[in-house]
Amino acid sequence: MSTFTLLIWEEVPENVSLYLIPNDDLTPEDVGILHKAHNNYINSVHTVARAGHALDAISNALCENPKYLGDEHPIGSRYACAWGKYKQSPDLPIQNTMITSVIRCGFLL
Repeated sequence: MSTFTLLIWEEVPENVSLYLIPNDDLTPEDVGILHKAHNNYINSVHTVARAGHALDAISNALCENPKYLGDEHPIGSRYACAWGKYKQSPDLPIQNTMITSVIRCGFLL
């Protein structure tokens, strides 16, 4: 059975998006990025410096339009638009899925 990481990306106060990322598609570096970003937000005074890089990587991985990628992750790089395909419909519950990790992070607008 496949296992997944559930990424909850919040754009406070407007949007919440859910991403089911297959664990088989995550490298050890990806897992480290997710763990560093957990419970941190871009533009938050509480975000520690080490989480900034992780949040930037995730933001670029979730970017749906390459035109909006950050300079640190240009088109063709590891995190450029890499995880947008895992976005879940907000109208449907996630069912019958083995989730092994939940990561919550995002952006304060």
